[in-house]
Amino acid sequence: MIGKLASLSTGMKASIVYVAATLLSRGLAIVTLPIFTRIMSPADIGVVNIYTSWSALLGGATALALTSGGLQVALHKFKQERDEYLSSMVSLTSLSAFVFLCIYLSNYKFFNLYSGLSTELSLMMIVGFMIQPAFDFWLARQRYEYNYKVVGVITVISSSLAAAISVFAVIFVANMGIESLGEVRLITGNLIPYLLAAIVWAKLLLKGKIFYSKKFWMFSLSLSIPMLGNTIASQIVSVSDRIMISNFADNFAVGIYGTLYSISSVSTIVWGAINSSFVPYLFENINSSKHQENIKQISSKLLLLFACAVIVISLVAPEIVMMLATKEYFEAVYIMPPIIAGVYFISISNMFSNVLLYHECSKYIMIASVIAALVNVVLNYITIPLWGYMSAAYTTLASYMLLALIQAIVSTKVHRECVNNMQASVYDNSALLKISILAVVGCMLCVLLYEHNVIRYSIFSVILIVLLVFKDKVIDIINFKKEG
Repeated sequence: MIGKLASLSTGMKASIVYVAATLLSRGLAIVTLPIFTRIMSPADIGVVNIYTSWSALLGGATALALTSGGLQVALHKFKQERDEYLSSMVSLTSLSAFVFLCIYLSNYKFFNLYSGLSTELSLMMIVGFMIQPAFDFWLARQRYEYNYKVVGVITVISSSLAAAISVFAVIFVANMGIESLGEVRLITGNLIPYLLAAIVWAKLLLKGKIFYSKKFWMFSLSLSIPMLGNTIASQIVSVSDRIMISNFADNFAVGIYGTLYSISSVSTIVWGAINSSFVPYLFENINSSKHQENIKQISSKLLLLFACAVIVISLVAPEIVMMLATKEYFEAVYIMPPIIAGVYFISISNMFSNVLLYHECSKYIMIASVIAALVNVVLNYITIPLWGYMSAAYTTLASYMLLALIQAIVSTKVHRECVNNMQASVYDNSALLKISILAVVGCMLCVLLYEHNVIRYSIFSVILIVLLVFKDKVIDIINFKKEG
């Protein structure tokens, strides 16, 4: 096995390490989830979900979307000035977060009332806005340069310490009879990540020594301003359901929905690692005629594997919920398949947005995301009061499907215009459509099988056996070479 690992391409090794490290990081969150669901009430967990939802929504805005896909374009463009570029980006995002802090302090009572967060949690969130982008910049560079060892070590150590501290703190405080366990979990769980981000923040500034650069700022903002709308809109699609459930229902419902949403989103770990390794390969070879067919085959096979992964997770969703949560959560297990199917369409969206970013046409990404976000909010506004919080899972799926469709159409059109070939396409769109149908139908059929365990376990076993029999071919699919 060691010999086989040594013979793998750098891209493949990086993918394995990213998946393993992120799985361990998210795995710790999953492992600790049964502890939290048994000590904390769904309302307390709802506070955690509300905080993470607002943090994700506002964090992308205060970071000016500079940590989005445009960063990889900049790393490619400024190969010899990466230190200087990153330090200027750190100062820019810090300035943006400081401006938001001033706005918050000028009317903090209104923000606290509207968001449902305390002043302490709001200030902690803004501190994160100031320093967290620096760590994201650093992490993106390490992944782009395939420095997978340092990424793996830091991810594992920081996530392990953060999980251990938050679990210990919640148990300790609960035994003392103190309430507000949600705030305790959030504050202690962010200690290590914030400390690490602060160290990286200082390191990037000291190493690059460029606090302002018109060249870097103008280039990045020209890409990120359109992406800013995309980032905000994407986060609205992702988190508006929990925020609106909080308004239409209560934090108890948010806790139930948010917990199962988090469990369902585990599959994003796999796709995130795959996409991080695929993007450099795509950018280096997208204009190479001899690699066009390879890109089509690789992308189709990667998405087929991911489709199988989301179907498998959907099949065993009841068992996952039983292991990780209490009976209070089990009644909502039926929302997992549509959420998981929605996660699959995020991968389709990423594939096509990568092409738009390469051609520096990020405004189209923003337009697609805004349309999807508006549709999502409208559907949530209509369906949640009528059919309850579970309907938000299906509106999210519909929104992600719409987002993927729009980006696929626009991306193909833009690429053809850029290469002056009306027949050209980066991906095999016909194959991607068929794989997408397989993914969504497979996930939704699992809902009908939750009352038929024998059939469900049989299908699950067959899929696992097939993957094991063809494991060498599976490895070959994701072991694409980084060339160019």
